Amino acid sequence: GFFQSGRFHVDVTELEFANGGRFGPDVNIFREGLQRPFTIAPGVVLPAGTYTYTLPGVDFQSDPSKPVSVLFRVDAGKFYTGTRAGASTTLTLRHGASFTSSLLVDYTDVRLDEGNFKRSLLGTRLNYYFTPRVFIASLLQYSNQARAFTSNARFGWLSTAGTGLFIVLNEGREADGLLDWVRPQSRSLVVKYTRQLGTGG
Repeated sequence: GFFQSGRFHVDVTELEFANGGRFGPDVNIFREGLQRPFTIAPGVVLPAGTYTYTLPGVDFQSDPSKPVSVLFRVDAGKFYTGTRAGASTTLTLRHGASFTSSLLVDYTDVRLDEGNFKRSLLGTRLNYYFTPRVFIASLLQYSNQARAFTSNARFGWLSTAGTGLFIVLNEGREADGLLDWVRPQSRSLVVKYTRQLGTGG
């Protein structure tokens, strides 16, 4: 009987170009219910209660098939007891069908009655396809709010229906900066192999 979380999304208009790009403003209306005080950032605690706020934004994406493409979003408006303003950009470089790389920068400035904080997220992806079924992919990411640097590397050798061999290496470190690592947090190596038997017919 308690309304915990909801979002109403409205695309004011959306322009889709023939080359695959798009542009359009939107409005998001959020309703968040807190049954107890919530620490949204170190030293910033939101009181229990129900909060409704409106956050308008704008999206832009260039032609994703080009060697260089960009995805950009900016939004600003109400946020709980105050305001937030943020922007995110993903720059993608592509070389044929074999190699893609992307850089993500996400920044948010939040100002609340209970305190202010800034959140930044930096990430990069590298994907290389030896063949359409054999690939290697990696993700590196740093979050100042989580004080964490995480990395992920995957090797895939695909068969039919999404089966095949997958090798995944994950690493997590507590960090005070992009390259200022404090101590290890987690590390895992996962090997998964699936095979389809019979035709199912």
